[in-house]
Amino acid sequence: MNSSPKSLNDTAWEQLFSKYDILNQIAVNGQFKISARQIKDFREPRLMAKFDHTINLPKIFADNQLAILPIARGDYVISHFDAYYKFEADTAPILRVSLPKYIQSLDSTSIPSEAIALNCSVEDTTIEITDIQSVLDHVMIVQEPQIPFPQADSFARVINICELLNEQELSRNEVTERYAFDARQTNYYTDAARYLGLLKKRTSRATPIYELSDTGKHILRLNYKQRQLAFCSLILSHRAFGDTLRQCLEIGDMPLTLEIIQIMKKANLYNVSSNSTFERRSSTIKSWLNWILGLIND
Repeated sequence: MNSSPKSLNDTAWEQLFSKYDILNQIAVNGQFKISARQIKDFREPRLMAKFDHTINLPKIFADNQLAILPIARGDYVISHFDAYYKFEADTAPILRVSLPKYIQSLDSTSIPSEAIALNCSVEDTTIEITDIQSVLDHVMIVQEPQIPFPQADSFARVINICELLNEQELSRNEVTERYAFDARQTNYYTDAARYLGLLKKRTSRATPIYELSDTGKHILRLNYKQRQLAFCSLILSHRAFGDTLRQCLEIGDMPLTLEIIQIMKKANLYNVSSNSTFERRSSTIKSWLNWILGLIND
């Protein structure tokens, strides 16, 4: 059973479904048309009718295999649409080139928009095993923060969260609605970024608000190679990650789960005590270290 708290969209759509008997209308007619004016009685239509990913769908939509599509300006239709396509991961190699020095109108350390990004692929991108080893050898081990140890297996998504918050601070609900997350994932990934010192969290009127830390802002201004190695440094500054990578490099393979758990138990992790919790969190260590090793150019 999913115990995630309801979002504002969940609540508003449940009220709309109840008021207009939408499920029965769809059962009889195959669809239900609804106007922006009707939606606005409960919440802003621009927040209620645009869901970029299936995971963003309100619970009542997901539970009943429904989707919503615009049919005219200010009008929508709800039905059993197959509105989302699942893309396969692109495994094609990425060719990166340096930005020519004679081009002065583009700053490779500041590419804030998709339009600018399409005009340049940057910069010194070659990362070798010696670069990773150098980070590991010189990193300063930090004291474990009183923040939950990460349970967020995709480090790319941790970076994405930072990039999202590089534009503006956002509430927990806004992060959930604007990214491909449910509420629980928002907590996991924002906590993971906070664990590394990339985000700051404050509360406004009982609502969690997230913003990029000074460290996060600095890293996102770096060029590709410097940025990726800076992320590596933040990860490896935590003993459980650094010691596991050292063992990985020594034996030439990722340590077994039980071996990683033994390393974790020596790292004085915050609020991790049961064996089942250690095992779940060990998957994050494996995933983040695989992200680091995946940076190495063959």
